[in-house]
Order: sequence, then structure tokens, then C-alpha cells
Amino acid sequence: MGLSAEYGARHLADAPEGRAFKDGLNAVTLDSSEGAGVIAGANAGFARVQHLADNNLQPPR
Repeated sequence: MGLSAEYGARHLADAPEGRAFKDGLNAVTLDSSEGAGVIAGANAGFARVQHLADNNLQPPR
């Protein structure tokens, strides 16, 4: 597909600050209830973006 940090996949590249932020997030320990809350929040966020895209973006003609 030709995707890279410079083209189409910049969200997958390491942050300019380095890995400290990502490593900090990865070091957090969550119990099953907290993990379920994180997953529910992420799903709600993605659903909101999908809703906005569906209602505000027009398909190409």
C-alpha cells in the first residue's frame, strides 16, 4: 500500500517526544472493570466519529 510515517500512516509513527508517553501508558495496570471502561470509552469515541462521518460527509459522485 505504500503507507509510511510520512504518507498515510503518520498516526502509527513514534511521537516526536519519543516513546516515554507511550511507555507510560503501557505501564498502567488496570483491573478488569477499568479495562472494560477503557474499551467502552474507545468504542463510544469510534461510534461518535462514525456517526459524524455518516451524517456530514457526502460520498463521491
